Amino acid sequence: MKEVIRRGAFETNSSSTHTLTICSEEIYDKWKDGEYFYDYYDEDLVHRNDCKFLEWERENDGKYLTYDEFWEMANRDFTSYENRKNGAVSFGYYGYC
Repeated sequence: MKEVIRRGAFETNSSSTHTLTICSEEIYDKWKDGEYFYDYYDEDLVHRNDCKFLEWERENDGKYLTYDEFWEMANRDFTSYENRKNGAVSFGYYGYC
């Protein structure tokens, strides 16, 4: 029997982890400049004026990461990658927990 944990995600019982985020170079560069934050749970970039981010600021639950915080975590615990092609950027990390 399958149990749905997150819609649209492939789940296994292995100890490996991986993430992939794709966005435009414009959004990626704005993340570097602090205009966007990485939503750790939804694996998405969120603008600092987005309602989700403003609510987080009030609760401060550690869900959103700056560009530097994301890469510090990714490089410390996993193998990370960043690829730019045709105006898009794919980035993320993979490894074992």
